[in-house]
Order: sequence, then structure tokens, then C-alpha cells
Amino acid sequence: NFTAVDLVKRDIIALYEEDFSKFDNSGRAKAMYDAIPAQLNKNAMRYQVGKVIPDERAERIINVVKDMEDSMTANVAFHSDDPNVGLALTKNLEYFKMYTSDTGLFVTLAFKDGDITENVIYEKLLNDKLSANLGYVYENMIAQMLVSNGKDLFYHTIPYADGKKYYETDFIITEKHKISPIEVKSSGYKSHKSLDEFCSKFSDRIMNKYVIYTKDYKRENGVDYIPVYMTFSGFSNFFFQKLRCKSFIVFNYFLGCSFADDSSSFVAAVRSNVDDVVGEFYHVEIMLDDKDGITFVN
Repeated sequence: NFTAVDLVKRDIIALYEEDFSKFDNSGRAKAMYDAIPAQLNKNAMRYQVGKVIPDERAERIINVVKDMEDSMTANVAFHSDDPNVGLALTKNLEYFKMYTSDTGLFVTLAFKDGDITENVIYEKLLNDKLSANLGYVYENMIAQMLVSNGKDLFYHTIPYADGKKYYETDFIITEKHKISPIEVKSSGYKSHKSLDEFCSKFSDRIMNKYVIYTKDYKRENGVDYIPVYMTFSGFSNFFFQKLRCKSFIVFNYFLGCSFADDSSSFVAAVRSNVDDVVGEFYHVEIMLDDKDGITFVN
């Protein structure tokens, strides 16, 4: 009964809003929290404070934003003006995007205009049949996952040549001594112009390129396409190393080989014996590269 669940979520939101008054009795925090879905849906390059609180400016509510983030009711992504491994060094406190810390509450906020969020809305949402633009729901979800993995949230925008529009990289994370851009796609994953523009402009700073979408993992043209649920892996190289390690165990068993850490021998064996391996599984996906050997086995 999603209606019953929705009533509980509305009670939780009411408690959040009551708590906001403990650090902001002006009502600004409550207004900003309630407007999160609408602000994301505008697809603007930053949270438009003046649209939510008339005559208010971003530089005057910096402390309110920080208090909301510290309360763990909202996740805040700040614009990195010159993204590099020290993302916080170019953090722009006046340019930010705001997400709810709980995507379930985000959905209730998005349909808060009614007394309750009807069962039919939840059913269509879960079956990906809701006519509303759900891209911002996925974006909120990824923000929540990244924060759960201990990542601070940063994004970057690059203006078009005519200056009227801009390319937006949804999230940027640090990996080792470089940065990795992330583009979130709820549909139409084959086009990722913002990611391409970012990687072209900052080519010498890029470690990995990620598109998070709703299909299976694949690597294509230097881009890792990651299923939404896989965001919990934290994008760490350790995750892929663990996959490689499991690959050695699986293939040693089925090929009767023992290569220890000799990656080149392992790759050669996989290439020459792949038909035997496929015979042991219903479906096998093997991705190889000339630098590291096996990168993914499914």
C-alpha cells in the first residue's frame, strides 16, 4: 500500500521541516528543501535561490545551506570552477545544486501538491511508465549513493560557444591523482556531449569517464557505462582489481591453468581458450585491453 507509505514519508518530511527551525527560524531552509525537485527539474546551472525566496541571494544563505547539509537532510553539490584533483580548492559556495538525502522522500516532495501520492503514481514510477521527466530522480539517487560512499559532491559547467547554454557534467570525483567525470542518463545514453566536452577541455586531468544508466555494464570508446546499482562500488580501482582477481580464479578452474600474476599469459590463454570457457556458462562477457589485460568478466 504505497499510499500508507506516502503518509509516513510526509510525516518524516514534516519532522525535518520542524527541525529546520532550530537553526533557521526564518523559514528559508524549509522553503529551499521543499523546492529541491522543482529546482532540479528546471535544469538550471545552479539552485536559483531568488526564485524560491523572493529578493534573497545565494551569498546571503551560505550558512543556511551548510546547516542543511550538516543536518544530513540535504546533499549539496558545489560548482568546481577549475576542476582538478583538489576539487575543494575551486569550490564555488554561491553556485550549488541541492538534492534530498533520501530519494524516497524526494519522490514524495515532487508530488507534494496533492494530499497523498496515489498508488498509481508509484506503480508507474516503478515500471518506468510515468510521463514526468524522471532524469532528476536518477540524478538525486546517484548523489545519495556517492555521498554514502564518502564522496563530496562537485559538478562543472562549460558554456556553449554562443554563451546562451552550457554543458553540465553532473558529478566529478577524484581517483588517485586525477579526476573522473560522471554523466547520469535515464535514457538516450549513446549521446553524452557534456561528458565529451569536459574530457576534451581537461584531457590531461582525466582518470576515467563514467556514464551511469539503466542498462548493463559495458566499456565502449574509453567510457565505462555503469548500471545505477553499481554506483555503490564507489568507482574505485579496487573494485575492478577484485573483478580481475575473481577472473583468475574462475578461468584457472575451467582452463586448468596456473598463471599466478602473469597477466599477459592469462590474457593469451583467455583468447585462445575462450570457446572452452563459453561452453561452461550460459553467457560470458569478456573485456580486454592492451594495458591491463582483463578488465571485466561477467
